[in-house]
Amino acid sequence: MKCQQTLNLYAQICDSKNKKNDELKNKLLVQAASRYQELGKSYKALQLVEELNARNINHTSLTDTRFLAGVSIANTALNHMRQEEMRYLSTDLTYPPAKELSNLVRNSLPAPDTSDAKAVVIKAPKKTTRKTASSTKQTTKKTTAQVAKPKKVEKVQSTEVASKPNTNPFNSL
Repeated sequence: MKCQQTLNLYAQICDSKNKKNDELKNKLLVQAASRYQELGKSYKALQLVEELNARNINHTSLTDTRFLAGVSIANTALNHMRQEEMRYLSTDLTYPPAKELSNLVRNSLPAPDTSDAKAVVIKAPKKTTRKTASSTKQTTKKTTAQVAKPKKVEKVQSTEVASKPNTNPFNSL
């Protein structure tokens, strides 16, 4: 059924009625790329996405198709590596890009859907007041200021410079 849908898309693209309508043809090609990806034809989907990008046709669904096709290809390769070749990712070659992709995916998680969430109401604790007997005794505070004693300052005597200001100071050495 899905193969038939892809054939119908190409029939519309090649239809003589749509020959001059580039916008419609590009829209149909975007749908065809998405359909290839859904059918598991990731390489064909990527080929069509690259062709459309070369024509400066950009769309979010093309980016999604490219991403999903790339993930499918990577999953196939990783499963082959683990199940058929019985090996792990190599530390120096395959693991670093896989780790980077994993981090990018983790950082690109969608925001949580809060449309159905109930509002959270935090109840503040009740304030209680206690009556206490107040004291009528007044307290006075005595403050004393302490002044630091000045330190003795010795007068420095200056000596005259033996050389004139226009002479080289290194001549005396």
